[in-house]
Amino acid sequence: MHIYDFTGYCQMIQDEKRTKNIADALKKFITSETIVLEIGSGTGFFTYLACKFGAKKVIAVEPNPVIRFAREAIEAHGLKDKVEFIEKNSNSIVLEEKADLLLCDLHGNLPFFETGITTIIDAGKRLLKEDAVFMPRRETVYLAVAECSEAFKSFIDQNLQALYEYSIPSARRLLTSQTLNIKGKKQKLLSAPQVFTEIDYKTIQSPDFQNKVLLKITKKSIAHGIRAWFVAEQGEGFFVDNSNDTPNATYGQPLFPFTEPVHLDKNDLVEFELNATLDNGSYIFSWNTNVFSPSGVLRKSFKQTTLAGRIIPTLNLQKHSEYFVPKLSAEAEIDRFILNSCNGQKMNGDIADLVFGKFPDKFSSFEDALARVSAVVSHSTN
Repeated sequence: MHIYDFTGYCQMIQDEKRTKNIADALKKFITSETIVLEIGSGTGFFTYLACKFGAKKVIAVEPNPVIRFAREAIEAHGLKDKVEFIEKNSNSIVLEEKADLLLCDLHGNLPFFETGITTIIDAGKRLLKEDAVFMPRRETVYLAVAECSEAFKSFIDQNLQALYEYSIPSARRLLTSQTLNIKGKKQKLLSAPQVFTEIDYKTIQSPDFQNKVLLKITKKSIAHGIRAWFVAEQGEGFFVDNSNDTPNATYGQPLFPFTEPVHLDKNDLVEFELNATLDNGSYIFSWNTNVFSPSGVLRKSFKQTTLAGRIIPTLNLQKHSEYFVPKLSAEAEIDRFILNSCNGQKMNGDIADLVFGKFPDKFSSFEDALARVSAVVSHSTN
């Protein structure tokens, strides 16, 4: 789960286009009978607006401790009685009354970000009324071939330069196996955009996406990758996006880089296949690129994946095998002892006494053991 600091939340609110379109959509949809569920409420800004626009009740869900500042602010504005704050992940909550409107901007530079989509799917099934309003209601993801020499130079070429005649043969594979955030970099689209996918949040069932598009080059140039962006419809006439037309979007602007820059002529064709697969809370991206001449002759071909950009210890790879025999480490044995001691009767101090007595070589004092118990308990119990 991505944890923003307070400044990060403020930057999102200061994104004028994002804030205005979400605010205007909220104002349109909220009535005096509306129960609003905001998942990822952050500092409480949109919770506050929903109250001001007349919502009957707002349920603000935010696992980040920043929710405590939101609670303080809402109380200071005299709106305490209209808001229920829940400091948990939404997939672990149950509502007494289902909500009429969902506001959920769990987003990276694309909607394929951590567990955001699965969170919306879960909310739609368990926490919302059948005719609930979704914000965003739908999103469209676009792809286009892009020239962005500035980004390629700063993120890749600069890090490939040999120092004192020393270079790393696999460095290019590592550096070009990740998406680049080219926000603030000069960029030019070399093809008309094509739709990669359209997401309808009322009907979506899976967080995984795959599609292939064919992009026709409109001008002779050097291409550095595939620019992707989203347009999120908050409601009819209200949109948030991170296209080239929105250079200051807080979300950033992603580029799927090619392994190397490619010289392209007008009417060349770029076949691009993208897979976005959710795995253990984060997305794995794989992209295959084939460049053809107008007559169909294959000129370049690249196969890339973010898996190739990860530096994973060999033991961690072995642990993913079905034949690996796991054994708890000494530290895990301590954690297991602590959790087994959580019987609904013992206090943290009682458990710390037991831990200090059982593992005297691991803790220098009762206070040291208590700190360990508190850390384990805070992440593993209600």
